[in-house]
Amino acid sequence: MMGGTTALDDMMPGRARYGWLLCGAACAAATVAAGTLLSAQDRPSRQFRAGVTMVPVDVRVLDRHGAPVTDLTKDNFFVFEDGVPQIVQGFVKSALVPEPAAAMAPLSAASLTLVPQELRPQNRRVFLIVLGRGRQTGPVKIVEALRTLVRDRLLPQDQVAVMGYNRATDFTTDHEAIAEVLERFGRLHTAIEASIAQNQNLVMGVLGPAEMPPFIQDKIDEVFGEGLYGGRPLPEPAADIRRDQARAVQSLRQAAERQLDAVRPVVGEGGQMPALSEAMDSGLLGADFEDYVGQAVAALTDLGNVHKGLDYLRRVEGEKHLLMVTVAGNLGLHDTRDEDRLAALAADARVALDLVHTAGVVAAPVAGSRGPIAAVPTASQVFAQTFAVKGMRAIAELSGGQAWAFQSGEHAMSRLDLGTRFRYLLGYVPANDRWDGEYRAIRIEVDRPDVSVLYRRGYYASGPAKE
Repeated sequence: MMGGTTALDDMMPGRARYGWLLCGAACAAATVAAGTLLSAQDRPSRQFRAGVTMVPVDVRVLDRHGAPVTDLTKDNFFVFEDGVPQIVQGFVKSALVPEPAAAMAPLSAASLTLVPQELRPQNRRVFLIVLGRGRQTGPVKIVEALRTLVRDRLLPQDQVAVMGYNRATDFTTDHEAIAEVLERFGRLHTAIEASIAQNQNLVMGVLGPAEMPPFIQDKIDEVFGEGLYGGRPLPEPAADIRRDQARAVQSLRQAAERQLDAVRPVVGEGGQMPALSEAMDSGLLGADFEDYVGQAVAALTDLGNVHKGLDYLRRVEGEKHLLMVTVAGNLGLHDTRDEDRLAALAADARVALDLVHTAGVVAAPVAGSRGPIAAVPTASQVFAQTFAVKGMRAIAELSGGQAWAFQSGEHAMSRLDLGTRFRYLLGYVPANDRWDGEYRAIRIEVDRPDVSVLYRRGYYASGPAKE
């Protein structure tokens, strides 16, 4: 298939490829729905048959400058589950200090952690850096900021991994190795993006289980080097966290059909609509649509990698951070219900989603002696960017993370480092003892003014089994 795809690209007219793109998107969605998945008995169990089942909640309290507030006590916190007050039975506060690099803690797929009467705080941070699609080359300078974070700001015991395209490194305390991956990404990703842009039908590869053609995969593997996650493309996450991606693919197809509706009066015999690929091949949809398709594919790829990242991080015990740098911003989500779902999945896995928008402000006019020399952004462009940034902030907040837009990468990474060096760990046994698998909303209040309280906003109550 890989060799056939490349040959087909050479034979097809440029616009005809987009017909294959959208067909590929639909095929990818179908493959996602019908692919081989872990059965219920094969998945890691969330059942606990002994001890105390306590819900752990990692809490960070920050002042106006993003610095941790460190002098709170148990009595300063008020915890609610589905609006019902809970009794805080465990309380630990901890400041991270440099320690010798340690091996990764035992892996766990549980979002509800079986713990003793006292909670065990982490002695390290866990970061998964997800490199979003698009050219990360703007004034934000995010690649340089990421290298500084990894080389100069991480503590020796902090675990870090990098994910991009269809590859990821292992988690490691070898920060220099990760910095070298980021350096190669900064040097090579522009050429990779150009290759993908010239072969847009590769959506079948980036959304489904198919591999990238060798001429692109070789470049991606050059970025990541050795130590790949199993030496294969990243596995698809379970079905229950992939439906948002399928919905986003459907949204892409619907947007394409709306574009065709707009040109209905001038195409087709007897008023009949042409096939989508024919309309593209005839140039009826224009360059704007080509740009839209490329941006949509990038957003869908980013969304898929966030899902894969959550699945990757779910296996790691304790609080984790998925740091996503994204040009698209909207992650292919077109509905606030999808945003809530993604945030809920992250919260359940104790993963804080930290998101950095790297595209900058949508194209603005530049004043000159003869008037503007750049196009004024359209209302739809402004709305789309506003919607994307608002959605990013909502997802970050609901998962206990942070979001940055229209700020330098250095600012974002310094705030992320500062705000994660001190934490409170609360634990409570839910007053509702019915383990029905439903999502439970958590709310935490702190009796301290002018602070930001970051914490996961819920979990799925898949709890202790009956003996």
